[in-house]
Amino acid sequence: MACQHTCHGGSQTGCRSIHPNILNGSLVVALICDKKVECKPYSAMFWVRLRFLLRFFVAFVLLIGVLSIFMVFKSQIVIPNTLVHELMKDAKYQQPCPCTNPIISTDRIRAVTEDVRRIAEDTGKGPLPEINTERYSTRKTDKRRSLVIFGDDRSGTTFLTRLFSEDPQIFSVYEPLWITRDWTRDEKGRNLTADVNNVISAIMSCHFASNPTVLKFLEKTAKKWAPGLFKNPFQSSPICNKTAKGQMSCPNPSTVPKLVEQTCSDYYKHSVTKVAIVRVPDRKLSSIFPKIIHDNPDTEIKVLHVVRDPRGSINSRINLQWIGDYQKENFFFIPRATCEGITQNVKFGKSLEGSLKEHYKLLRYQDIASSPVKTAQEIYKFAGFEMPESLIRWIVQATNPSKEALEEESKKAFSSVRNATASVKKWRKESPIERIRIIEKECSELFDLLGLERLT
Repeated sequence: MACQHTCHGGSQTGCRSIHPNILNGSLVVALICDKKVECKPYSAMFWVRLRFLLRFFVAFVLLIGVLSIFMVFKSQIVIPNTLVHELMKDAKYQQPCPCTNPIISTDRIRAVTEDVRRIAEDTGKGPLPEINTERYSTRKTDKRRSLVIFGDDRSGTTFLTRLFSEDPQIFSVYEPLWITRDWTRDEKGRNLTADVNNVISAIMSCHFASNPTVLKFLEKTAKKWAPGLFKNPFQSSPICNKTAKGQMSCPNPSTVPKLVEQTCSDYYKHSVTKVAIVRVPDRKLSSIFPKIIHDNPDTEIKVLHVVRDPRGSINSRINLQWIGDYQKENFFFIPRATCEGITQNVKFGKSLEGSLKEHYKLLRYQDIASSPVKTAQEIYKFAGFEMPESLIRWIVQATNPSKEALEEESKKAFSSVRNATASVKKWRKESPIERIRIIEKECSELFDLLGLERLT
């Protein structure tokens, strides 16, 4: 075999010998030139190296595949929470209004959970672990949750009571203390404070059967006991039954106290009652709170204290002819007595400490009127209730009525239908400046306490 290549270091002058060798299955020819030996591999060496690279690549791909499968199995724990979070962003699972901290019911979360599980199965992710829906409920307690609405006349308490009466899960009792107020007048020596607390406690905890005072109260609930009473839960099913003619037949609740108790506890999740300042002993919130908390350990009771600018509430009472106007010689006594009662109760509420502070909430009328839906949701969250969507529609209709409906309802003293936005500052247009001056003078301390703006 002749030398056909140039050797290192110069031109090839001749080949002394040819040495054929087999190296890893490749033929290698050693050319021994005059100056240097050079080895030239054939194409077989290229395929050896290529096979090595292919094996390395396959091993790398297999490693990546194993890691990917491991991550997929591990992600099964995270997938449910991620999907729930994404679904919560969807408008289908949001409150139908721009709310702060909306309350999501357990039923709604269960519906989301089913959608999550269906999506996971359709995409081949297999069955998902159960989602703990209890963490989304408003409260983690087995106690009954109830609410007392406390406030002065014309402060928005009737609207709130009517709102709760539209909720089918709430046993709503309007102004029960209209009944007890007559007892001290008819029966000298009665303990009004004890009577009031017994009645409120019975409504809050559904304990109607074992207390003589409560049985006395039930006797009066067979008929309308207060002006403005719009719904009587003591004359509802299953306490009442339909006759053959389709009419409702209702026994006196005092004759079936066990049935009343069962209806309250089994058919309604919560209880709500309105308590007016003027019908509480000494007009003091401290007459009932915190006693009703301590007397009912099986019930979580909250107190919602509603206050209104006295210029607005007094203007409303004058329009209804409940009181005289500023021309009366003793008119100054009306704002003085009104504001003294509100002031002492606001101070009491602000002085609460520890766990009692969590059971009390001060609510301004202007918040109800200016943002009724948002305020209602905040009240439900405070009370630990779950707010049904149907209630939002009722609030919108009640606070944004048609012109005809507003004219008709404005004739009713206890109507819950109002133009919410207009009612906040209605007193500014209707109140004479002299009346405003008297109110601001007599209510100076309350104005400072609530931070109300003075006009005079």
